[in-house]
This record gives sequence, C-alpha cells and structure tokens, in this order.
Amino acid sequence: MTVVTSPAETRNAHFGCSVGPWHLEVAAPRSHATHVEHLLGSYSPCQALESQRTLVLRLDAPGPLPWPHSGPPRFRADVPTIFVDESDAWVARLTVHDGGLDAHFLLRDEIPSTGTPLEVVRRELVMSALKATLAFAAPTVGGLLLHASALVRPDGMALAFAGPSGEGKTTMTKRLSWPSLADDAVLVYPSHAPDAPDHWLVTGTPLRGREGLPRSGTPHRLGALCHLAKATSFSLAPMPRAAAFSALMKRIIHFGAPNARLLDIAAHLVSTVPNFALSSSLSDDLHMALSLPFPAGAT
Repeated sequence: MTVVTSPAETRNAHFGCSVGPWHLEVAAPRSHATHVEHLLGSYSPCQALESQRTLVLRLDAPGPLPWPHSGPPRFRADVPTIFVDESDAWVARLTVHDGGLDAHFLLRDEIPSTGTPLEVVRRELVMSALKATLAFAAPTVGGLLLHASALVRPDGMALAFAGPSGEGKTTMTKRLSWPSLADDAVLVYPSHAPDAPDHWLVTGTPLRGREGLPRSGTPHRLGALCHLAKATSFSLAPMPRAAAFSALMKRIIHFGAPNARLLDIAAHLVSTVPNFALSSSLSDDLHMALSLPFPAGAT
C-alpha cells in the first residue's frame, strides 16, 4: 500500500447539525471535509432543542500508523466512561460524559493494493467513523442504531423497515409515496415523555444508502417495526416477542459482542412497539395495509 499524506491538508474544517437527541459537531481534515460536507449537506437536520446532548466527532488523518489487526472493531472499557479501539480503518477513543459523547478517530489514509481511488477510500473512512460513533452513542440515550429505512405516514406516525442488504428497504421507500426519514440507517430511542413512557421515536441519520434517498433528523413516533422478507404474495403478520427479538438483534448496528445494556434495550423495544413480518410483491398496493392502526407490542 501507498500512504498518502499532505501537510497542507491537516487543517480542520468544522460542521454541525441536529440529529434527533443530539447536536452533532464534526471536525475533519481538509482532505476529508468534502465527504463530511456531502453527508451532512444532503441531510435535513431537526430543529435544535435545549435538551439535546452534544455528540462531537473529531477525525484526523495522521499518516503512517501501526495497525495491529484487521477485522471488525472490538471495543473495550478502560474505565467506565472511556472506550478505545483499533481496526483496519481507524484507531478510536470515545468518551462518555453527562452532556454527551466525544469521539476521536485517527483515520488510516492509504490506497489499497486493489487500486481503489483515494477519494473512495476517504469517503468510506468518514462513513465508517460516523457509523461507529452513532452506534456507540445510541445506547447512551436508551436507543439503538438499526440497519433499516423509515417513512412517515400521513397521520404523522413513522414506520421502520428492517432487513439485510438487498431485502427491499430502499425499494419500500420508493414504493410508498410518504416522506422518507432514512433509507439505510435509523436511530430508535424512547421518548422519555412523562405522558408517554412507552412511546419510541425514530429519526433518520446522515448515513447514506447506495441511492442517497432523502434523510431527515426530525424525530417521529415509531408506530411499528416491519421486518422484510422476499415473497410473491402480500403478508403482514404480527411477530411473537421471541421472534421479533431475534430478528431485531440481526439489524442492530453495534461493535463487539452485544452487552447486557444492548439486550435490555432490544427487549424493551419489542415489548412496547409492534413488530411485523412483512412480505409483498412489487404489484401489491401497501398504502392501505400500512395506514391502519397498529396494536400494542408483541407478546
């Protein structure tokens, strides 16, 4: 591999936007700033609130560094509030505090031997660091980062559609003529409202799907979570709690083995939000079925 560095590119550019419960601040070297701007510039942030926590993401491209291993990140706790990790893409240090979370990533800025263009490498590095930060921050507000799309019905209720790549999340977003919150990654978290303790909210994130459909950080009440499956006929079936929990765990974006906190949040979600198994053909009109009121959470 060839390591690409440039002293002129070390000055940081700063960006900010509101994402659900957080005010996100990003500092990035000029070499990567275009990709941060592309992510946040195509994202519709929510209105800033005094109750928002601060989520600070600092990206640095330090040049050659030792990278002891490759593979998925493995977070470990040095002390209760500081977590560090290293992967084939970055070294990270994340610090949780009362007002939010600070994340510092040292990015590996190299051109792989496959000849991948440098700007593609940088774009993926920025996406990877932002995804890791959001996934790590989500449980601090009692929430989860899910591999899912989300749409807002005419009544203001939101539906999330979870499934693996290629299972129809983006297609579902296109088929339904409802406002899109996200087409690839959503944040779900409890509302914590005194008059609605069991309500969950869902918001889009700046993370883009392949087609870059509209994404919004405005929270909406989560009416149901639909787990997608390919089929030739329409079916919308309530899922028992155990099946819903198993399906949900496959769609949580996290790093390392699921800890007790993550399992508790997932169990709370499936017990308070309806989960459905949804399958359909491209000819099915889903607007009517998905506009009906949903029952309480799974049993």
